[in-house]
Amino acid sequence: MHYRGTNWRYKHNRLHEDSFRYALAPAKYWKSFGTLDITIDTSKVKDQIAINLGTPENGDINGIANYHFNKLSVDIIQITRIPKLSSFAIFLLRIEFFWLAVILISFIVLFHVWKIYRFRKKNPQKKVSIVAVLGTIVIPILFMLTIIMASFWIDASTGEPYASGRESYGVFYSFLYMPKYILIYVIFSIITDFLFKKLHAKVI
Repeated sequence: MHYRGTNWRYKHNRLHEDSFRYALAPAKYWKSFGTLDITIDTSKVKDQIAINLGTPENGDINGIANYHFNKLSVDIIQITRIPKLSSFAIFLLRIEFFWLAVILISFIVLFHVWKIYRFRKKNPQKKVSIVAVLGTIVIPILFMLTIIMASFWIDASTGEPYASGRESYGVFYSFLYMPKYILIYVIFSIITDFLFKKLHAKVI
């Protein structure tokens, strides 16, 4: 008996999960089973391969692997592709897009803090810091855009055919958290401005 099968792909994570599955479970209900010889040829697959049958009797998992069984070893044979990623792509995947965005926006936040400091050094008596106010509007928006860019950057680093793109589409829902990020940064700016105002008021 010959037939052609296609791979199974799970698309709902950051990376596509590609595997080929073959069900052996129905053989449990055969009147007799005998032995089972399996040959798996993955020599044309450029990525690393994982097979849930254990160590082959001879051959290589990433080439031609031969197995021999006297009984059913598993209910489903699963051959899974392990994506071949660069060290940089693996690093970005471990950080994930939110924390990557936090790291990137931190440089802008530090610049904003420095500008608040400079403003309060020159204007310690002013009630309102225009620099602090502008930052509370601009920086949360930049943070949201950075989150989106970070997610697409991770997808670009993994590349085809590994990146599913699903999380990058879902990242647009992050705008629902905008009020939360604005509130957090307003509180941060108020405290920062208050401390610098108090510091320079003492100097005067």
